Amino acid sequence: MKHFSLLHSFLLAPAIVLVSTPGAFAQIAEINNVRIESTPEGLQILLEGNGTEILELFQTVEENRLIIEINNARLIGGEFEQENPIEGVNLLQVTTRDDNSIEAVITGEILAPEVSEVIQENGRLNINLLVFRDEGLIITVTAEKVEETIQNVPISITAFSEENIEDANIDSLESIADNTPNFSVFGGGSQTGLFNTYSIRGLSNSNFLSRDTVGFFVDDVPYDYGAFLDLDLVDLERIEVLRGPQNTLYGRNAQAGVVNIITKRPSNDIEGKFFAHYGTYDQRRMALSVSAPLAEDRLFLRLSGQLNREDGYITNTALNRDREVGDLSGGNIRGTLVWTPNDDWEISLGGFYQSDTNETPLVQLLSSDNSFRISQDFQSFSETQTNSQNLKISYENSNFIGTSITTRRYSKQRAEFDSDLSAIDLSVAVAGTNSTVFSQELRFQSAPSDNPLQWLIGGYFENRLFNVTEDGQRLSSAAAEAFGLPGPGFDNSTAELEQTTYAAFGQLSYQPIDPLTLTLGLRYDSSTVKMDQRRNFAVAGSPIVNPVGEGFDGAETNSDALLPRLAIRYEVTPDATIYGSITRGYKPAGLNYRASSDDTLVIGEELSWNYELGVKTAWLDDRLIANLAVFHNVIDDFQVGLGDPTGIVRNIANAQVSITGVEFELKARPVSGFDITAGFGYTNARYDRFFNPFTEQSLNGNKLSFAPEFTFNLAAQYRSPGGFFSRVELNTLGNYFTEETNTISQRTVTTVDATLGYEFDNAGIYLVADNIFDTRFLTSGFIFGERGGVVTYNKPFTARVLFKASF
Repeated sequence: MKHFSLLHSFLLAPAIVLVSTPGAFAQIAEINNVRIESTPEGLQILLEGNGTEILELFQTVEENRLIIEINNARLIGGEFEQENPIEGVNLLQVTTRDDNSIEAVITGEILAPEVSEVIQENGRLNINLLVFRDEGLIITVTAEKVEETIQNVPISITAFSEENIEDANIDSLESIADNTPNFSVFGGGSQTGLFNTYSIRGLSNSNFLSRDTVGFFVDDVPYDYGAFLDLDLVDLERIEVLRGPQNTLYGRNAQAGVVNIITKRPSNDIEGKFFAHYGTYDQRRMALSVSAPLAEDRLFLRLSGQLNREDGYITNTALNRDREVGDLSGGNIRGTLVWTPNDDWEISLGGFYQSDTNETPLVQLLSSDNSFRISQDFQSFSETQTNSQNLKISYENSNFIGTSITTRRYSKQRAEFDSDLSAIDLSVAVAGTNSTVFSQELRFQSAPSDNPLQWLIGGYFENRLFNVTEDGQRLSSAAAEAFGLPGPGFDNSTAELEQTTYAAFGQLSYQPIDPLTLTLGLRYDSSTVKMDQRRNFAVAGSPIVNPVGEGFDGAETNSDALLPRLAIRYEVTPDATIYGSITRGYKPAGLNYRASSDDTLVIGEELSWNYELGVKTAWLDDRLIANLAVFHNVIDDFQVGLGDPTGIVRNIANAQVSITGVEFELKARPVSGFDITAGFGYTNARYDRFFNPFTEQSLNGNKLSFAPEFTFNLAAQYRSPGGFFSRVELNTLGNYFTEETNTISQRTVTTVDATLGYEFDNAGIYLVADNIFDTRFLTSGFIFGERGGVVTYNKPFTARVLFKASF
């Protein structure tokens, strides 16, 4: 949806009357010359003549044409016509309408221009126009900490502008992944709000006992752990998804890639946005953002927030409820304050809070004949809260840029769910975790210039306190008797982990000749993890607490690594670039908070070599963008989480892994208003050598879990000059497995979404349909002891009416 300021809306009044001299008698003004000049906001039409007669201007809009009728004027210098006078205007014509009026017709490329200001003085009439230009397909990003077009970055990257985000209704990590090759998020169904599993290039967070493989950042705040990644995204400016290890530019190390989310900055104008939707399953969502200057040109504030609620769609026959289970509700609020004391300094302070409640059952039996029908005696639920604060201080002069980023994020979750998956009261699983992450990054880099040598150096500190407050089973009398326990009670594990990371990183880019850029990066990363852990069985109604297993006090492990990166970029033509890179990837060692013995305590460090070749091209005056990347990764000591005989993931083993793949992205704009976007990713991620020491199974040749063989996304949209908007999206996931034995799998699956709307002035109303054909597929699955496979599914077909407005 296009956005216009409130001022411009007022200026669309049907008539503008100009009076130069009070009491003057209206006569016919003679216009003997027509000129046009380009302005920062568009175009200025200058009608030059003589006299100070009263002129009347009437304006109308017909699709993408602005028609201005000027009364009390005669054109005597000849008619004026010019094609494509500036970008965004196809044709400008000034002609004689009749003996005492002139007509100016301005045809916009996308939308009709708007009159922003009219001035008459000294026999000249100036009409200033606001022109809506085609934003183009090439997006400016900051992936390498400087502003540059996405085509110039020697990394496989997908980026979304503000308009892309709004057109595709992107409001979650899952919707980002739906539009990104080789990035998948398996959360949109029964897992929503409890744990989000993701993968980039075949590397997932299915082993939740170790550190995340992907770095998620929202306004420089690092986000981690799948239970704390269910973000409701609102008021976004840009999203960047970088595939492959990112070690030498970001404070936090990321082995598989980075998802960098940038919210809208406060502005020097009063502006805002509002949207609301209502849909199936009683979906209700409302969001508002407002920005205003507190002190013009110096101090700015932006606030945004949203509320949402949705009824469930799963029938639980055991609870005898008169409605489905699985209600979701929540909301968040964000504030950003920016102070620019002078041209060199900028200080930004941000805060965020989100709270969500989810009553969706965690899993159900794979053998069930109905994806959304269960029989469980307990109403499952999860509650998640998170808050973050960030302070960014930037200094820039003609020689260098200095940046300090200080962040803190606290998250907690508590969940209970039926773990026997039956209508019999046997056991309820209880999980409670909280995490506090404090980070400090300092970065210095060369200022943008024509100097062939560009540099960046930085340091990073992170302290992460991860507490497991509850992790066990609440057992009934029947279950206790079956397990030979003294009575009903709570089998619970608790743990306190502290991870401290120090890192230094830097990168040099040198351009020996104009088309060639050589980049060398290096990072040193050091990590220490400490843990206290214990497991007890507390008998219900009794003070008796029985220790289970060894427990650990003061356990510690250390790891460090030197991580180089080499990249070469060559500009074959201004519209075609080839690049290649070699990067060392790394996931530090850790401690297993579910360990029951020394043999399963330490999680060994994981190292990889990553090779990438790519080509980026633009065609037809940037109306066609085609980018290709191929990659090969060799991973030593890949960290694999393994289930015990009951199916609960408690163990860790290491494997040798290789991943080969390709990414291809295409963007096209055949005609103004009609966009086509396509992305294809292929990944062959396999265990080269993997022996499970706990089951004595050889899993050589098996595929990694949550690593789709391919992804395919296709979107076509059209925005007409008359205000109609339509968009169709197709998303395909190739065959994938959900656990390391490759017993539970999902065949290739395709979903289709669509949007149809009408946009007017500053607003739009839309009908949005997701998963139109009600396709069902697995979003998780594992072997749960004697129960066999247990799984979750994606969301069913939903539709909603959406209203958007800006001011």
